[in-house]
Order: sequence, then C-alpha cells, then structure tokens
Amino acid sequence: MGPLLAHFLTWTCYGTWTRGRAPGWIDGKGERAFGAPIEEADPILARRDMANLVEPPFLMDPASRRIALDGLLSLAAEKGWETRAAHVRANHVHCVVSGMGDPARGMAAFKARITRDLRAAGVHRERYWTRHGSTRHIFDPAELDEVIDYVVRRQGRPMAWTDGAEVHHG
Repeated sequence: MGPLLAHFLTWTCYGTWTRGRAPGWIDGKGERAFGAPIEEADPILARRDMANLVEPPFLMDPASRRIALDGLLSLAAEKGWETRAAHVRANHVHCVVSGMGDPARGMAAFKARITRDLRAAGVHRERYWTRHGSTRHIFDPAELDEVIDYVVRRQGRPMAWTDGAEVHHG
C-alpha cells in the first residue's frame, strides 16, 4: 500500500436517504467497498424512518448548492487541504480532498461551515445533514482517478461541481 493520497467524503441531506429507500440504501455497518451492491429497498422500513423525521427532508436548491460548494472550497483552502473534486447534489455532497488529517473531523468541519453559510443566507432549519457519512481512504493512484471521475462525471445531470481546476454551476 502506498501513501495516503486523498479522502473521499460523502454525506447526505437530512431525511433524503433514509433506511429502506428505493432504489436501495446503505446500512452503515462496517466498511463498504466502492461499487459494492447496496441494500434492497424495504418500503416498510422506509415509511417508518420517514415517519420518525423531526422536520421535512432537506433538499438543496441551486442557490443552496452554490453556497455549499463555495463553503466547501473556502474551508479547504483555509485549512490548506487540496480539493481534488467536489459535487453538490440536491440531496448529498461528494468531495475528494488531499492533505486532510482525520476525515471524520474534516467532514464535520465541512458540514459546520456549510450550515453556517446556509443560515447566513437565510436557509433556516433545525437539521441540514444526516449524522456522519462515508469516509474512504484512497491510497492507489488508479483508484483516485476513478473516484474523481465518479464525483465529477457520473453524478447525473451536472449541478454544482469542481474538478479541482474550475468551478461549474449547472
């Protein structure tokens, strides 16, 4: 195994990726290999989790996605982290970052910055994000290229994303 090249972070917006949701979901138990199958939809579990939400799901509109991407890039620059790729969707955020220490603390810092920026812009709610998210360590250059391609080019219709060189808002 070579040196740590980057961390691949993913977190979801509150209430948008509940357990049991279609077309599938991640149980959050243990490590999940990139590209591994996800759990099958379970409508009963999905309805139960949706009924237990304390507020409606949070979906980011284009303005919120831009705030999120700008906050992510700004914090990474302040911390001296290199943003290799980032993509902000309506219901989740992906980023590939080099130079970060503990990825869980980095993800928490990103969520806190974006939350602060959203509130400053008038987007007020109790919960913006699900608890924690996914953190992957990337050691292999080919895997890093694959993850960057996934984040930038394989997220469906482009929204707010960066490939490390330029920022796009679709």
